[in-house]
Amino acid sequence: MNDLITTFGVKKVSSILLTMVLYIAVAWYGTWISTNLPFSTNLVWFSPGVGLIAFLAFGNLAIPIVFLSSFLAHYGPSIPCDFSWGILETTEAWLAWRLLPNRENFLIQDRATFFKFFWRSAVLPALSISWAVVWVHRSCNHLEIPHTLVAWIAIFVQESVDDILGIVAITPLFLVIRERGVGAAIKLGFSVAGWLIVPMAGIFLTHNALSTILLVFIIIGIILYIAVTEMFHGAAWAFVCVSVFSMAFITFGEGRKFAIESHLEYTHFLFVILCFGVFPYYISLTLKEFHRLKDSLEEQVISRTKELTQANKYLAEIAFLDSLTGLSNRRAFMPRIQAEHARAQRSHRPYAFAILDLDHFKRINDTYGHQAGDLVLATFATILQSNIRNLDMAARWGGEEFAILFPEAASDSCSIALERIRKSLEAQPISSQEHFIQVTVSIGVTHFYPGDTDANQVFQRADRALYSAKENGRNRLVFEGVEKSPIVVPLELAWHPTYLSGHEGIDAQHQSLFRMVNELFAVCTDPIEEVMYVTNRMVAEVIVHFEEEEEILSKISYQKLEEHRKSHQHLLAQTELLVEKLRNREIEAKILFEFMGYEVFAKHILKVDQNYFPDLQKALREGLIL
Repeated sequence: MNDLITTFGVKKVSSILLTMVLYIAVAWYGTWISTNLPFSTNLVWFSPGVGLIAFLAFGNLAIPIVFLSSFLAHYGPSIPCDFSWGILETTEAWLAWRLLPNRENFLIQDRATFFKFFWRSAVLPALSISWAVVWVHRSCNHLEIPHTLVAWIAIFVQESVDDILGIVAITPLFLVIRERGVGAAIKLGFSVAGWLIVPMAGIFLTHNALSTILLVFIIIGIILYIAVTEMFHGAAWAFVCVSVFSMAFITFGEGRKFAIESHLEYTHFLFVILCFGVFPYYISLTLKEFHRLKDSLEEQVISRTKELTQANKYLAEIAFLDSLTGLSNRRAFMPRIQAEHARAQRSHRPYAFAILDLDHFKRINDTYGHQAGDLVLATFATILQSNIRNLDMAARWGGEEFAILFPEAASDSCSIALERIRKSLEAQPISSQEHFIQVTVSIGVTHFYPGDTDANQVFQRADRALYSAKENGRNRLVFEGVEKSPIVVPLELAWHPTYLSGHEGIDAQHQSLFRMVNELFAVCTDPIEEVMYVTNRMVAEVIVHFEEEEEILSKISYQKLEEHRKSHQHLLAQTELLVEKLRNREIEAKILFEFMGYEVFAKHILKVDQNYFPDLQKALREGLIL
């Protein structure tokens, strides 16, 4: 024993001994309870099921375990007979194990797997061994078999069904224990037995046939309920309970009144038990497949819904976006400008509308090809997007024509952006297949007037302005049919390369703020509403710049970060105070302009910020930041 424990371990040896005890116990129980029948036979024979569990648990090691257990269970005066039983029952259990579907990881998840298990691991081994079992019974004088073919066949079928019931009833319990654990599996077994014990006891004690039939239907209902609520695990215990009760019923109590006195009649009774046992398995596995199908369908619905949402999003994008330029198309632009027109009518605040037409675009297509023409359109769209505000909307109006909507803006203020667009395109020849294409644009712009009843009037004025720009030599900006005079800027700051820090993000923000200061100076003589609009935009951009600058300086561990942060806070506080005073007409616009141009931009951004440039450039060289 010590050597056995050393080889296999305490846990495995305990499992082997427990399996042998269980095998011998069910064999003795079957033999004992069958002694009350009027003829010699075994009732439901659970031993093959325990043998199959042994093979599932221990593999080929179960061969000596099952053989020894069978030998001890049948031990009697005839050693050769006991030896024969050991060989037959071991062979049957081994054959059932070898024929199991996916025996290395045996699970019963659906009806197909169950019926494979039923036919291959229960029916086929039982039929293969039962003829030899009948022969051993006769040779060892265990059965008195009449010398008729019908009697032989009846005993053969009865022995086969005995073993089939034992395998189908017991083997699934192994799955229950493996999946739930011993404690939970036993608890479930007691729960199922508790549901069935009362109606079963009633059948055991009743003297009335009608009451017996009624109790049978109650048992069927309870089995159905167990199969639905506890699924396959409950069905396994229900089968065992029905089998054990049937063994007791047929041999004791009122069940003896059925007078089953022959192997053929007993075989019929076994078929009834088999139907009762398979019924909950079938119901539970059908429900399990239904739930699995339901879950699969729900997953498909979720997946298809997600795909449909993405497809609808894509369709919406291609329906309202120009695929070549990435800008909105006319279909998307029209509802936006109609809404803006309605807002302007309610609030009496203007919006500007511009039409931009690339000059001699047909000539570009004819000279350089349509691929070059597409490149020109895409490049121009990029220039548009980089020179307008986030709340502005640019669209491809059609062909080489583009449109821009400037909410909350008059023609004078948006002309700065439009001039910037025109000059950027003019100064940026487009490279295509070793050619540099010089492109210009003509622009017509107008804005909303209180007398405009619909947006078409605004469109017509902008169109007339564009026509005038074309007629007067192209490459120009015209307002309502009158050529736009050059924009007079009282003061304009000039950018110098020494202002560059080397960090793309900070430099881009500095240049953007530089342009906005010039734009602020350009509207100094405009109405207060326009001044406040440009001011608010600049303040918002300054706030974003300060926050992102502080984050970058924190990453490079800038020693004067706290001092720099306090400087930001002071400037923002002063700016908010001056903006509020300007809004209330307490100061003139030039005071705010002087503060923004000198204190914020010239003194802080162009001078104070340069203090951290060496640290920033060192961090860039060392790869500490991107």
